[in-house]
Amino acid sequence: MDASPDVEINTEALIAQIREQIAARRASLPAVDLVEDAPAGGHLPPDFYEHLHNARRLHNQIQPPILVTEINVPLIGPLLQFFRRKLHELVIFYVQQVAANQVRVNAHLLQALTILGQEVERQAERADDNQAAPPANS
Repeated sequence: MDASPDVEINTEALIAQIREQIAARRASLPAVDLVEDAPAGGHLPPDFYEHLHNARRLHNQIQPPILVTEINVPLIGPLLQFFRRKLHELVIFYVQQVAANQVRVNAHLLQALTILGQEVERQAERADDNQAAPPANS
């Protein structure tokens, strides 16, 4: 089906509208704070720190957008598009319920990895300190 050449699409307004919807959906997610700071040090492979940093940065960005294509059918097109949009909103509502739970799971897993990384760093520092200290004479 070919689009009419007379119809102009304002892409900037469309992109602005999509960004507003994404921001509103992100704001509706329950807040999950990552209290612990990421471990610092060099005792673990660099990939560990990089992956942990990226996971902490992205842990709550799981929002699917509503993508409804325009229906160019006279008279019933707008009505069909309205119902499709409402159906997509309903599906997204339920997907967001699952996504919110996944965000909480991700936050707990990141907390556990952060605590584990910090403990590994502390033990490695203790081992380094014990090796650097001169042996006690008895």
